[in-house]
Amino acid sequence: MIELFETIQQFKTLEKHNLEGIEPILKNFDRFVTSLKKKNHKLLDSSSNTFDRDFVNFKVDVSSVETELQQYIDKNFDVITNIDTSLNLLRKFKAILLRGNLKNGLNSKYSILFQNYGVEIHQIED
Repeated sequence: MIELFETIQQFKTLEKHNLEGIEPILKNFDRFVTSLKKKNHKLLDSSSNTFDRDFVNFKVDVSSVETELQQYIDKNFDVITNIDTSLNLLRKFKAILLRGNLKNGLNSKYSILFQNYGVEIHQIED
């Protein structure tokens, strides 16, 4: 249950930040949440495992939405050529994204930014 609530909270936080072009990703997520809600599970009924099965399917669906979100983030970094702007965007996403696999994707951006910074320094030296 905690994982379900954390996942929903993560995407509600994204929704509050009004990021340009993220609406289709949020709509996909809302569709999966609505589908899970419509099943009207009795969460306190330990004799039934229907929620467990449906939750596994929900996690698979969320994984596909997180892949879309990672592609969205990558696309945003691909169009930015300025190191300062990239760092600001990275800080913004780090503050918003709380789920482990999304944070790991952001951490890899740091090494890319530092490589780009090194290239920029060598260009200035030349």
